[in-house]
Parts: sequence; C-alpha cells; structure tokens
Amino acid sequence: MTEQVGLSGACSCGAVKYRSDADLRRVVNCHCNMCRKMNGGAFSSYAVIPRKLLVLSGSDNLAEYQVTAAARKYFCKKCGTPIFNTNEKYPGACMIYLGSLEGGANHEPSINVFSESMLGWVESIGSIARTDQRAS
Repeated sequence: MTEQVGLSGACSCGAVKYRSDADLRRVVNCHCNMCRKMNGGAFSSYAVIPRKLLVLSGSDNLAEYQVTAAARKYFCKKCGTPIFNTNEKYPGACMIYLGSLEGGANHEPSINVFSESMLGWVESIGSIARTDQRAS
C-alpha cells in the first residue's frame, strides 16, 4: 500500500531529523513483545520505508541499541525519542516510529502484525472514556 511520496520527522528536541523521498510501503501496528518493550506502550505504530532512502541530519545525536541479534533501535541520545528500528528479518526496511513522523496522524495503519501477542484490552480502546488536551 502506497500512502504518499516524501516524508520528514524529528525527535522531540530537534537534535535528530530525517527526510525521505520514499513511498511509505505500509503503516503498521506491531503487537509483539519486543516492540512493546522497546517503546513502553501497548503496541508500536510504524511507517515502513527502504532504509537506504532515509536521510538523517544530526546523526551524531543518534544512538543505537542492539535489541536482539537481528533487531536494532535508533533513538536520540539527548531526549530519548525513538526514531526508527531495523530488523534483519526485513532486509532493507526501516520502521520509523509514527510519533516522530511529521503529519503522522495522517497515516492510518493498514494492518496489525503479531496479533497473537495483542493485549486483550487493545481492541476496546475506542470505547474508553476520552478527554481533550487542556491548556495549562
């Protein structure tokens, strides 16, 4: 599934930025235990693009963590924002954290992967009470 051409994003503090002219291959929600541990959430949402087409600036502020023999997490060493992951199981791909992507809210996931690991309450998120962000 192709979403749009051209993307950009950054970490929270702006020390690491990226851009790409790549088409998004897909936007996914991953429910595997490894992704939950890497981001501290119930699941991770990623935009998948070819790694060779990701152009970084501020890469001296990019830290890398070897999560498993195959998976690596890349994040800003100043603010800790996760930027992207790579995994040898998916050669040539990079999974950009949707929260770091400019306009990430405009990219709707098309698939839930590793659904067998999905937390039981995730499917009912839409029915949970909601509040709006309030200005301080």
